[in-house]
Amino acid sequence: MNDELILLGQIFLDNTVYYKINLLPTDFSDPQCRSLFQSMIHLSDKGLSIDEVSAHSVNESLNVGWLATVRDATPSAANFSFYEQRIKNTANRKRLANISQMISDDLEQGKATTDIQEAIEAELTELSISAKGWEVTPLTAVLFQAIDVVEERFRLEGKLPGIPTGFDKLNSMLLGFRPRLLYIFGARPSRGKTALMLNMAIAASATHRVGVINTESANQEMGMRILSSHSNINSQRLASGMVKKSDFAWLSHSAGLLFERKVFMFDEPNASLSTVIAKCREMKRKDKVDVIFIDYLQNIYYNEKSTERENLGAISSKLKETARSLDIPIVCLAQLRRDSEGSRPDMSCLLGSGKIEQDADVISLIWWQLTNKGEDGEPEYNEWLLVDKNRDGAVGDMRMRFDKATVKFTEIEDD
Repeated sequence: MNDELILLGQIFLDNTVYYKINLLPTDFSDPQCRSLFQSMIHLSDKGLSIDEVSAHSVNESLNVGWLATVRDATPSAANFSFYEQRIKNTANRKRLANISQMISDDLEQGKATTDIQEAIEAELTELSISAKGWEVTPLTAVLFQAIDVVEERFRLEGKLPGIPTGFDKLNSMLLGFRPRLLYIFGARPSRGKTALMLNMAIAASATHRVGVINTESANQEMGMRILSSHSNINSQRLASGMVKKSDFAWLSHSAGLLFERKVFMFDEPNASLSTVIAKCREMKRKDKVDVIFIDYLQNIYYNEKSTERENLGAISSKLKETARSLDIPIVCLAQLRRDSEGSRPDMSCLLGSGKIEQDADVISLIWWQLTNKGEDGEPEYNEWLLVDKNRDGAVGDMRMRFDKATVKFTEIEDD
């Protein structure tokens, strides 16, 4: 029997072997073995016993006689790690051989060396991610890591440990945007969530490299908004071209400052989840970004589950997993339900909440509190930024002022 069959037989003999190994279905070269391992993953996810009968029940393409030989020909589960390593080594050798063939093909086709280098980096990143895996860590190691964090923050002497948000009170509550955490900022449509994201992204870009993924608005539109908020020139005037001659001096000054910022932007309408994750990895690998902003969660296309709620939950889980694997903060906008209009929103108002509430480390909501109607009959509001969840710190409310003309939020003292 080959290594793959022996290891699968060891899992049949002792189900705990499954939880001790770090393999993916793609690590199995034999199609039948790959299919059986995928069935084992399904059984484990359902909390069921991993045996021949159960494997066949979830995958009838597996031959019953073949399943019986897998178990019967495996004498013991004691040396599973030996076979696991051999399978992993074989899989990685094949991946490296594929990369080598890819390089050869690209060179024959006359592709630019920079393009070939980027492709190699992408493949090697995927290879390192697939080989990484999560391990059980003893408490002593965890405590040493925690002490290292405390010492690092002590050395900062009160400086922000994370990436600046652009708002002093939000910085003090969140300690800035920190690696491996998922931040959700929610609001109803036309309540300034994209403007808030751009305000925070530009503030972060003063000291860090920033990635922005737009699944709704085009980069050109984002550029107009950034110029408006940074130069304090009315966004409608910029969009229509109805600017004054004196505005060009401010535009040139603002553009000159922004040219120095390391902000990398990607826009694709209703981008798929796989595209968004791929772009996150590309920005981390190629552009060396320190934080990624995404606009917005419910506009990411994913349709693998039976309900919208489950699809949105899968998206939030994948974003959280990506923040952890890339070791960067991911800041994602989200839509609130229609019935949250008017009253003070909370986490349950997130469209497709539940799993999103669980995955997010921080949840903050924009609330436009209706105060009265002005002399012209138009409603007047007090704008608030509500921090309703903060896994590692304080929650609370911040009074804000939103200037629609320049699509800009500013922090004001509480009334």
